[in-house]
Amino acid sequence: MFPVWLIMKVTFKEGIRSRVLFGIGLIALLLFASNMVLTRLFSFELGKVMVDITFSALSLAGLSVIFFLGIGLLSQDIHNKTVYMVISRPVTRAQYVLGKFGGLALILLIVMAILGALACLSFLVSQELIKGVSLPRNFSWTTLFATVSFNFLALLVVLSFAFLFTLFSSSMYLAMLFTLCVYFIGNSLETIVKVLVKGDFIEVGTGFVSMMRVITWVFPNLSAFDLKTSLAYGLPGEPGYLLWTAVYGCTYAGIMILLTLMVFRRKDVC
Repeated sequence: MFPVWLIMKVTFKEGIRSRVLFGIGLIALLLFASNMVLTRLFSFELGKVMVDITFSALSLAGLSVIFFLGIGLLSQDIHNKTVYMVISRPVTRAQYVLGKFGGLALILLIVMAILGALACLSFLVSQELIKGVSLPRNFSWTTLFATVSFNFLALLVVLSFAFLFTLFSSSMYLAMLFTLCVYFIGNSLETIVKVLVKGDFIEVGTGFVSMMRVITWVFPNLSAFDLKTSLAYGLPGEPGYLLWTAVYGCTYAGIMILLTLMVFRRKDVC
């Protein structure tokens, strides 16, 4: 495991030194600061609005790390032929992929931890400075931690897709486009299926509904990791649901990494 740790360490240092990360951090700070401005535009449920804006900014910053840092570093290694020098040494392709993924996951973890702390600070500052703003009813800091953690887990699943698309396609922009499509599909597909099944204002054939159900098993259900509603309304999280969702996310990311290894083994990079 030493080569994996070494590649992970190099990837982490390279990502931390990247100017892209500083740009993403600046944008995240501006988004959190704008929370106090945007919240004033609403007249009711200000606590829920504050939660939605804050975690939208957190998700946007995490996606920016994946698109501009994760896909960028991996694509740069391939196109600049840096990967040639790595795998020509006593390092397997599996070790290279695992090291890269581990380094980027560590960067993403640190970014989410910092942004989670900023989210807490944003809640406290907004509560003190904006008249009429208070934390949501039955607000729980434990639920806040769980929301940030599951947001990170959802981003790990997206990162695993980004790795697969970067190694599968020859263009960094195609990898970004495919990853963005997976993100939007994963967040909206469950809602679409529920509307088709339970909605009284739309009628579709059973074949189409069955096809949509099959698609839900192919694409990740990223909406399952979204706990903003529980945080905004003070709803308690069910331990069983949280446990199985965590297992689902880790399993899905692991499967995508295995597919990435299979693609990378067949890819001609020399």
